[in-house]
Amino acid sequence: MAVSIISPPIAPAASTPGFPAAGTARAVLLIGPVAAGLAILASLLGRVPSSTPEVPAWTLVAAIIALAVGIPHGAVDHLMLPALPRGVKLLGMGAVYLAIAAAATIAILLAPGPAFIVVIAMTVWHFGSGDVEAWATLTGERTHPRGWRKALLAIAAGGAPVVLPLTSPAAMATLATLHPSLGAWWSAPATTFVRVAILAAVVVSIIVLLHTGRPIAAVHLGILAALGIFAAPLLAFAVYFGAWHALRHTARLAEHRYGDITWAGIGRVTLMGTPALIATIIIVAIAVGFTGSLAALAPWLWVGLAVVWGLTVPHMSLVEYFDRRATRRT
Repeated sequence: MAVSIISPPIAPAASTPGFPAAGTARAVLLIGPVAAGLAILASLLGRVPSSTPEVPAWTLVAAIIALAVGIPHGAVDHLMLPALPRGVKLLGMGAVYLAIAAAATIAILLAPGPAFIVVIAMTVWHFGSGDVEAWATLTGERTHPRGWRKALLAIAAGGAPVVLPLTSPAAMATLATLHPSLGAWWSAPATTFVRVAILAAVVVSIIVLLHTGRPIAAVHLGILAALGIFAAPLLAFAVYFGAWHALRHTARLAEHRYGDITWAGIGRVTLMGTPALIATIIIVAIAVGFTGSLAALAPWLWVGLAVVWGLTVPHMSLVEYFDRRATRRT
């Protein structure tokens, strides 16, 4: 009797519930946690944890690279609109965008303390809500979290990479040197309460995610919290911004623009935003050329940060509009 030596076909590996089995979407979701893990490891081995106010050269270089990677994603906001504006309509929308950014920048410069608190609160929601929506998009979940669940997850996912680094001793000392009002408003008693609240939100969110059968999402949130607690503050935020938030948002824009999530689509979207990165490099180079060194730019750092924070206000507003449209479609 002849015995068949042909093995039966191997079934494809089953995917974890709520997590793609393979492909670009899976890679996009994994790059952030891997980068965060490397940042934590580098901070601990390099002896520059969140409690150390020193910023070694390697930390600054790594943070600048990570921030540079994330800059293009904020320069393609027009891709979030239902139809790409052209001509006069594009110019009009651009004027409104810049007017909002200018108004926000002026408010920050005139009232640094309260404006900073408002911007931080908006940033927490922006990052957290964006991460919740990106997770639903990249994993193919049919329903997006809503109501108190989304609010809880957004506060945890946004607060971990933003508030936890900012409430570290090193970050608080740096903020106080940037502007006296920041030190007064972002004081130790207040930040301790905020830090505990964010950590509580993270713990409750992890329990909710595990209870609803989303263990991978719970692990990712735990990594975010570890990044905010253990990594050098500047490195923690930069790595999250470039390798986590910006990449996931760019992937969503690629799907919205081209109908699928591919590296080619992500590359095309990033290329559209590259002029903003080039302009940033040119502006910094010119400023250094006039002042003679990076250290001489320190007095202007506060103004530069105010401009950057001002530009994020219309960006965050457009992303919120984009997220709400995505939620209504589910």
